[in-house]
Amino acid sequence: MDEELPTSGLGSADWLPEEPLDNDKEIGPLTVAAILRGNPQAALRNHIVRLKGTVWGAIASKITGSTNGTSAEKLIGATAGLRLAGETVDKTRRLLLAKIVEQEPRLDAWLANDEQFKRRSAMPRKNIKEVAGMFDDTEWLWDGWIPRGYLSMIVGRPGAGKSYVAAWLASNAILGGKFPDGHDSELDRKTSEIMWIDTEASHALMVQRLKIMGGPLTRFFWPLDPTNPGESFPAVNLAKQKWAEIVADMAYSNKPAWIFVDSLRGSHGSDENSSDMQTVLATSAAIARDVHCGFTYVHHLRKAAPGETPEVTLDMVRGSTAIVAVARVVIAIDAPDPLRPEKRMRVIKSNLAEMPEAIGISIGAGGPLVIGDIPKPPKRFSAVDKAKEFLLVRLRLGPAPQQELIEDAEAQGISTISLRRAQRDLGVVATKTRGINGYWQWALPAHEGQVPF
Repeated sequence: MDEELPTSGLGSADWLPEEPLDNDKEIGPLTVAAILRGNPQAALRNHIVRLKGTVWGAIASKITGSTNGTSAEKLIGATAGLRLAGETVDKTRRLLLAKIVEQEPRLDAWLANDEQFKRRSAMPRKNIKEVAGMFDDTEWLWDGWIPRGYLSMIVGRPGAGKSYVAAWLASNAILGGKFPDGHDSELDRKTSEIMWIDTEASHALMVQRLKIMGGPLTRFFWPLDPTNPGESFPAVNLAKQKWAEIVADMAYSNKPAWIFVDSLRGSHGSDENSSDMQTVLATSAAIARDVHCGFTYVHHLRKAAPGETPEVTLDMVRGSTAIVAVARVVIAIDAPDPLRPEKRMRVIKSNLAEMPEAIGISIGAGGPLVIGDIPKPPKRFSAVDKAKEFLLVRLRLGPAPQQELIEDAEAQGISTISLRRAQRDLGVVATKTRGINGYWQWALPAHEGQVPF
């Protein structure tokens, strides 16, 4: 029967006591280490007495009561069967040995006879140098945008054209064409394939879009369930081990250049705010690494807050932070100018390279097209900007009384502070008219060659 050690004398802060003694010595693990080193037992007897009723007292007594065996054998025997309250025998033994090793480094050699330590020292391991040759520098399907061997993500609001853009990029990649920024696709235009996992039952829409863009229909494929191959459009759930293994086997055997999942929302049955998403995405990341392909999820944003900017940021991505943490590159498609229908595509996260310049795109009847005029967020019109516009309109016709300007500005919701800042920024000149009833007036600064008022 295991011996449960008493807790008396262990102290309230630490169940492994190390009470200070005279001459900066300690009882506890240091005393046990001293006994194991073969120090005269007479000099330690008083310390051992003071350890009575503690963990270390039990161990010291067992060691001093044993006359046969090596230090390692004595220590192993002394810790065998001991159990701290609330702990297992094995965990108790590991904790005690670790504490003693801190006091006596030579225990590493003594414990060479310990079966537990033999097993641990034989456990396999690798260092960075041993695996460094397995990985080259980061390679890209699309330079700066879509990496090989890592997860990437395309995010945006509903209707932003995420799926259409994804199909457009995939078609360009395997047809050997050019990507939107002019970079050439280096994939084999005759054999490269795309694994397209549609989780939103929009296969017909995908077919229609590929036909419009002239995409190679025979080189887009999706996995089927081997136990039910007659089902042409299975519901792929990557949170289930069965489907994770099917997708992995399909990727390993077919070596697609690029894998798309459209969308992340339909590819699992978990709560997107749960840490379970880490498991789903980690499986996909492992496939990307082992097959050395692109692996891109199409994903949505959370519900927009009132007054939120149309410019997409990382904190708008729906679900757990683990989602964007696992993706090494995140591409956003947004419409930053609400007065323009064109979209903007840009990298908003990259752990692998500097973020490239944004690209303007227009999505029409013939599919996405690159445009030169990239949509940008409209300039915010501040209170000072409004005051500047007010002054420019009023003073272009000539000087105006200061008080009149202040009153008229207030009537239009422009504060005196904003008006004063606008005056300073524009270099508006304030002068006082002559005479008994003189007053202050403002005027725009005179240009070169202009006669001042």
